[in-house]
Amino acid sequence: VSVDLRAGRVQVSGDLDRSCAHHLLDALAALSLTAHPVWTVDGARITFCDTVGLRALARALVLAESRGRTVR
Repeated sequence: VSVDLRAGRVQVSGDLDRSCAHHLLDALAALSLTAHPVWTVDGARITFCDTVGLRALARALVLAESRGRTVR
């Protein structure tokens, strides 16, 4: 998981599963401290996603909405 705070973008590569999904949430928590109205989550390079990864993506939406932001 890499985050670009200036662009409001998070890129996820490889597996998004139990062992690393928390990194996505940490990156989004960092984005929540910025003024970006739209957060971009780039998952084009995800090779595997389990239910924990899917829950992390769902939490991303909830976090964004709670901050008045949107995710694309």
